[in-house]
Amino acid sequence: MSQSAHPIALDNDRELAAEVGLLLSAYAIIDLFILHIYSLVSGQDKDAASIVLGRIKSNAQRVELIRELLKTSARPEKDYELKLLADIELATRVRNQYAHAIYSQVSASPTGWRMSMWLSDGSRRKKEFKDISVQSVREDGVFVRTVLESLFHFGGIAVAYE
Repeated sequence: MSQSAHPIALDNDRELAAEVGLLLSAYAIIDLFILHIYSLVSGQDKDAASIVLGRIKSNAQRVELIRELLKTSARPEKDYELKLLADIELATRVRNQYAHAIYSQVSASPTGWRMSMWLSDGSRRKKEFKDISVQSVREDGVFVRTVLESLFHFGGIAVAYE
């Protein structure tokens, strides 16, 4: 691979890059489940559900809408399903860290790697750092995958293949 004038730090550790990619790929399927779950608890077909959720900007707001629908439902496993929504929220936070981070090799980090995350909620801005390693990213990925696997409680989802 040729050297770029603006290198991507993860080019220097393909194992770490692969773990980040696996984590993000697992979360992409959780994203599909959010539509599936909303369709299920709202009683809307997937096309109508897609229109509604497409108008909502963030997954946090989508999950909150699903939570409110679940709370008012008579679903027999409502309490467990509300716990699954809380797990989705945690997985979303983990995903957002990795998806929006800038990765750097840092000698001051005990692992040699650090993620820098600029977080902004519109009223304030702060910078967070997280030291990472292949093992820590793998553990976060296992958590995201565990959340994903628990969502099959709501049934399977159809994935389009082209």
